[in-house]
Amino acid sequence: MSTLEQFVDYLKSNDLMIAPRDLVQERVKIQSAVDLVNRKVFASFKELSDAQVFGKISPQGVKIFLKKYAKEDDLIMLDKGNRSVWKLRTKAIQQLQNLRQ
Repeated sequence: MSTLEQFVDYLKSNDLMIAPRDLVQERVKIQSAVDLVNRKVFASFKELSDAQVFGKISPQGVKIFLKKYAKEDDLIMLDKGNRSVWKLRTKAIQQLQNLRQ
């Protein structure tokens, strides 16, 4: 590629773009967290917050949102060592995301 125009044409023809590293790394981090949540049957409030499933809200914000809008059978309490942790059935995520938007 000898000219800038050829370089730009190459990017366009291969559906590529140039983006800041921070933006790309943040998106990859979020996508990997979303993939992790989607592979699980249950997800904790922290996992949902880290994956930004319901937007940029804290685990406490996820808890408040889910306690208000999630169905009783979608929120369950699981034992984690010496304590119990609330988790959401991941099958309910899509329906709840529609409420958040």
